[in-house]
Amino acid sequence: MAGLPGWIGEGLRHPLAAAAAMSLGLRLGHEVYRYGDGEIDPEELKKKTGQHLGAVTGTLIGAAAGALVPGSARAVSAFAGALLGELLGEHLGRQMVAAWVKGPDKDD
Repeated sequence: MAGLPGWIGEGLRHPLAAAAAMSLGLRLGHEVYRYGDGEIDPEELKKKTGQHLGAVTGTLIGAAAGALVPGSARAVSAFAGALLGELLGEHLGRQMVAAWVKGPDKDD
């Protein structure tokens, strides 16, 4: 991966990064399909995109943080970190995009 530091390029080639990218693609594809059918509006599509991006990012960060626990509890910690990261990332991602979509001048 030209132009990226080595430690980032190595991380992007990891199987978990590939799985996260595929998961994000599937989730976003489903939302775009719903948008095309008229089930959701453009603002909801943006919120869902932020939600899914936050969930995938939180999962990866949580799993990485949990994997730092030494010893035999590493697998359980990585799993728990991934679950907590997904929930927190999903919530924060949606909230950030909702605030961005709403903007300071718009009222609900």
